[in-house]
Amino acid sequence: MADLDPVYQELAQRAVIPDIADPETILVKVDSPGRLYEPRALSDIAGGGSEVFEAETFTLTDTDIANKYVTLSSTPLDTSEIEFNIRNAPYQYYGNDFKQDEMYQKRITWELLNLDGVLQVGDKITISYMRGI
Repeated sequence: MADLDPVYQELAQRAVIPDIADPETILVKVDSPGRLYEPRALSDIAGGGSEVFEAETFTLTDTDIANKYVTLSSTPLDTSEIEFNIRNAPYQYYGNDFKQDEMYQKRITWELLNLDGVLQVGDKITISYMRGI
């Protein structure tokens, strides 16, 4: 474990195997060092709930850059849970760097926000969110 980040080492040492029989067992997903997703009930993750985790990756095109948005395959349920990750870039913040289009809710836009004029053709982005089933 010497090659792992100290945060991962600590979490690995404290790892608890959830009791699958208990639908309210809480899971936490580790995304990157020092950053944890909100806990969710196992019943939500295992199909007992009404939400599904979705992650879509885009390689930005001329059209995406000109439009200043990408279109998701589903509508995110909660804007506070939308993650916008650019390969080899720092964390992006909802409302400052990107947001969900108010009229077309499958669109994630960066128009007039911090990423406007920064993103380029060929950039790889991944947008993660919870959607309904």
